[in-house]
Amino acid sequence: LEADAEAEDSKRRDALAEHAGIPRDLAALMRSGYRAQDRACIALRGALRSRNLVALCGPKLAGKSAAAAGQAWALVLDAATRGATKSGAVWWQADAIARVPWGDYEERAEAESVRREAIAAAMLVLDGLGEEGPGRGWLADLGRILDARAEAHRRTIVTTRLAPAELALLYGPVGARLEAAAVEVKP
Repeated sequence: LEADAEAEDSKRRDALAEHAGIPRDLAALMRSGYRAQDRACIALRGALRSRNLVALCGPKLAGKSAAAAGQAWALVLDAATRGATKSGAVWWQADAIARVPWGDYEERAEAESVRREAIAAAMLVLDGLGEEGPGRGWLADLGRILDARAEAHRRTIVTTRLAPAELALLYGPVGARLEAAAVEVKP
């Protein structure tokens, strides 16, 4: 009976993580009992104590995505405990979100749906900023999303391999906001 309950809890957590968009490899890492004490996790937890927007900047394998996944996973566990159907976390891969037709009138409904979900989420993770390739048409929408989330005091975590100074250079006013929220981490 206890094994059945644990299996059901595990299924619920997996469904919540999938609904949030947490990548499967990171969800599996969190499910395995991973308790990160690395620099990225400690830096993120410290930054989130005093602000709701954090941009984790650092090289590949610095633990940025795992740190963000740990924060999102905490919402998944809480939702699973409460029996909720949504965790409150939304995970975006920058390359995928950049492909949403933000300015295309014909497909604006998709962009509006994505925008509403991002604004309403208790926590938004934008993973891999700088890896999305050419085209910056989505940045105006990202700026509006960040504004709405800041006004509502909702947490937003951005991960990037870019240095803080590169954010403003490459992403204009949105990048300048992220540069001001940057926390550099090293492996």
